[in-house]
Amino acid sequence: MSKKVVAVDIDEVLAGFLPSLINFHNDTFNSNLTIEEFFSYEFHHVWGDTYEACQLKMDQFFSSNYFLNDIHPIDGAIESLLKLKENGFDLQIVTSRQNLLAENTKQWVAKHYPNVFSNIEFGNHYSSSGKQRTKLEICQCIHACVLIDDSAKYASQCAAEGFPVILYGNYAWNSAEQLGLHYETVINNTKNNSADPNINTDN
Repeated sequence: MSKKVVAVDIDEVLAGFLPSLINFHNDTFNSNLTIEEFFSYEFHHVWGDTYEACQLKMDQFFSSNYFLNDIHPIDGAIESLLKLKENGFDLQIVTSRQNLLAENTKQWVAKHYPNVFSNIEFGNHYSSSGKQRTKLEICQCIHACVLIDDSAKYASQCAAEGFPVILYGNYAWNSAEQLGLHYETVINNTKNNSADPNINTDN
């Protein structure tokens, strides 16, 4: 019998991406950003930049030491993941990160979460080249039974198609307001599954 697949996001679920990005932005552009100001994960809305200006900043961040060497694991994540693995789940990463970040991402995961994940899939979002895939498409492709993610956007997309999501974290960008019409569906999935290491889903 094949193992059930649990899809797990990286940024703000496994990795503290935003704290490092905030440090980069404050140091480079003399700003005073805090994580509480990030009501959206569409960073140009938070920064007040155009989309194009935001992309230039992100390119600069991705080549900086802040991204390459200063992103730290989320506290407690490894312990929770190991419990899932002990309960027989196949853990696979599903991230919106771009393909060009694949090698660095794989090295980071191998360093901080050794032998935890069997696969890493990239959505290639916000990229100017290559095919982009939604998280729902990826989850369906790898036959995942649930997605663990911090994004209201991706949670709502999955909920709209009846795909279970466990919403991770108490962040401004995944509030009830951000979830909109799919709030009850996502929150019920989260409450029903997050306390149970066996992730009680029939998908």
